[in-house]
Amino acid sequence: MPAEVLGNAVLSSLSSLSLALPNAPISATQASKENPDVSKTLLLYTRWIHNTGQKQSEEIKTLYSRVTELRPKWEKGFFCMAKFLDDLLVDARKRQEDKKFTGGVGSVTPGSAGSASAPAKERPWWELVPTVLLCYAKGLHKGHKNLFQALPRLLTVWFEFGNIYIQEGPSAEMKVVHDRVNSVSHVFFLHFFQSV
Repeated sequence: MPAEVLGNAVLSSLSSLSLALPNAPISATQASKENPDVSKTLLLYTRWIHNTGQKQSEEIKTLYSRVTELRPKWEKGFFCMAKFLDDLLVDARKRQEDKKFTGGVGSVTPGSAGSASAPAKERPWWELVPTVLLCYAKGLHKGHKNLFQALPRLLTVWFEFGNIYIQEGPSAEMKVVHDRVNSVSHVFFLHFFQSV
């Protein structure tokens, strides 16, 4: 399997698992045209890594991005990436809200996001909302197989963020995220209702 398509880290992991694809394509464009099995295998591998917790979230996010690059018109790739990012969002939100209510060290406040003086603090959970919405929307735009999972979750994430935005009062960082959410939702609903 060529390093240009999957990357060296994936190749070493696939080698260690004794997985090999016969007649693997040479480039990403060839992979999408000639062999959709490469993207299916990579998605299966990425989901396995995600579910077993063998890699860090950034590496998993890169692998999901690679799947969507290999087959940009494949609904399942975007849906699985959205579910992964949604899991990150739910986990970050729960962790940050627990810290906020218990008064834990390292709690995230809207004003402290992205400050250079505190690199140990994690980014606020709501910064993931536009990306999650975009992946769900792209998956819905590509197909309808996951409609009854993706659309309710897309709307739930959107409405929950809007509720938090109104209740807590917008900070400058939250306003930027809110504007991105509005642009994603505007484009999604414009395309979604034109295709129906």
